[in-house]
Amino acid sequence: DCADPIVSSAMAGCARVSRLARTFTDIHAQTIWNVGTNVASPLLFAYTMWVLSRAQTQNINRVYFLARDGEILMQIAQHLCRWLNLTIECRYLYASRQSFSLPSLTEFNAESLGWIFNMHEHSTVRSILARVALTPNDVEGELARVGFCREDWDRALTSSDVNKLTAVIIDPAVAERILIKAKESREILIDYLRQEGLADNATWAICDVGWRGAIQRSLQKVTANVPGFSHPVKGFYFGLNKSELLIETAHAEAFEAALTGLTWTIDT
Repeated sequence: DCADPIVSSAMAGCARVSRLARTFTDIHAQTIWNVGTNVASPLLFAYTMWVLSRAQTQNINRVYFLARDGEILMQIAQHLCRWLNLTIECRYLYASRQSFSLPSLTEFNAESLGWIFNMHEHSTVRSILARVALTPNDVEGELARVGFCREDWDRALTSSDVNKLTAVIIDPAVAERILIKAKESREILIDYLRQEGLADNATWAICDVGWRGAIQRSLQKVTANVPGFSHPVKGFYFGLNKSELLIETAHAEAFEAALTGLTWTIDT
């Protein structure tokens, strides 16, 4: 328990020793080092310790740390498991919202279109189509019919463009092609998940930074009707956006909620 006074004191001492272990003549390098040893390292340690503690309490014997943010967390967890003689297995799982969202696509509705058209200021016809494994050349005729020419493929989309591109994507012929590609991606993903042991009867959970649980939701959907996979999927997160959460709160825990009980003093 990182809130234990003895553990908190030990963490503060380790942070101080680490901070004093190196000095830099460059003030910017020294500042980065100080922030890393005084803030980032203790926080990552505390979060990882919390994940392992919660997993042990719930008899979870394997935790998958999601790429790429989970790489350093997994390394910390492996050290902690060795030091504390924990039997929790820590593994790394290659995952991203994009690589899991397309395989989870089985129909076109408000939810799936929300993912496809999750816009940013540089969204283009090309970048949106890439999310559903298409290129503008694949649907050039359909794009032309709604008013897109080749010069439009790589410019920022307007709200009017989004409506036109939505019409292209939900066109029955195009939608069918996308769902076929989604099915192919789903089969590949399931094979990968089996390879990584998610269907070998272990009691497992995933660990990620947050914030809405998109990967957990996709993982749940992809494996829902596949024999051997555990359900429901359990997730541990650094923080969760409760107002826009995509998963059930019963199956997701956030470290931010435990921070109120976590205090230690760093000697500066």
